[in-house]
Formats: sequence, C-alpha cells, structure tokens
Amino acid sequence: MSDLEFLGKVNFTDSIASFDFTANITEANFYALNISKSDPEFKASCYLVANAYGNSINSLNGEVKLLNSLFTKKEKQLQGI
Repeated sequence: MSDLEFLGKVNFTDSIASFDFTANITEANFYALNISKSDPEFKASCYLVANAYGNSINSLNGEVKLLNSLFTKKEKQLQGI
C-alpha cells in the first residue's frame, strides 16, 4: 500500500520545468510502481520538499530536500534524517 500527500505544483508547460511542492510519501512500493523490478518488497517513505527548475537531473537548479527517509529492500534498511 502507498500513500501520498502532495501540496504545490509541477509545471511542464514552460520551456524549463519548475517544481515547487512538498510531498509526504508513505510506503511507496517501487516494484508496484514499475520503478524497480529487482525486489517486490522495495519500499520507500519520506518527506520531500522541492523548489527547483530544470529539464533533467543534470540541469536542475534549486533545492530538493529528502527528509525523514526510510528505504527498505530485501530485509535491509537505509534511513536518513
């Protein structure tokens, strides 16, 4: 089961995409979302804050924060603050 609370906007209509949002993600299953097919139990929970613009990860300008994160894969956990 996944849960997402999203407040803000993502704009792809301009020539440069912009991101201004907060998102609270609870147990997103990467396997079920077709993000990763290596482990059906690959899950993530986090609070994401974005205020940036750019058309790729390499051209992103601004700030993206990943807070209170927890990644679980094959019985292993990686936790961030």
